[in-house]
Amino acid sequence: MRDLEKLTFTDPKIATFSTENSKRLIIQLKDSSNLTFDLFDFDDITFLLVKSIEIRSLSSQMISRFKNLQQLQIQSIDLRFIQNGTFNGINQIRNLILTGNNFEMKSLMLENYVMDKLENLELATNQITYLDRESFSSNLKNLVDLSLDGNLIESLEPRVFRHSAVLRSLNLERNRISFIHDLAFDGLFKLKTRQLAYNQIKY
Repeated sequence: MRDLEKLTFTDPKIATFSTENSKRLIIQLKDSSNLTFDLFDFDDITFLLVKSIEIRSLSSQMISRFKNLQQLQIQSIDLRFIQNGTFNGINQIRNLILTGNNFEMKSLMLENYVMDKLENLELATNQITYLDRESFSSNLKNLVDLSLDGNLIESLEPRVFRHSAVLRSLNLERNRISFIHDLAFDGLFKLKTRQLAYNQIKY
């Protein structure tokens, strides 16, 4: 697929777009059960966008074959479960965008993956209720921007972002936060933007 500029399928709808420095793959489908990449070599794909209205589970076989991904964006109104190993091998990822889904933080299991190049993590508008000190592990040591707005988080415990020492932007708007421990943001010396509007915090 090195010289391919555009590939189009109708069921599911798949299109790839080539740019000067990267290749983009966009997938739109209603049912992931018949989705297979066995016939193609997607080693050159650096951008993957998945849109769906009925995908409830992501399997390791779907994502892990895109070894050179730099941006993964998944928008699905009913994604609830992410299988262990789903993100294995995508060590070049810089932007991970999983917005508008229905999964909890424990489903991600980010501590199981090597993502030391990840700079932007967007988890807005999901069903995340709780964060602990391992939610953002040392594997995410270069994380700069973190978005958790529009979830169901109720409290922030001590040093919950302790592995994210270079974090500059943190968005926690539109949650249910009523308690923030005094040491919740301890160690975030480079943090410039902290958004907490539309919560239930009492000062």
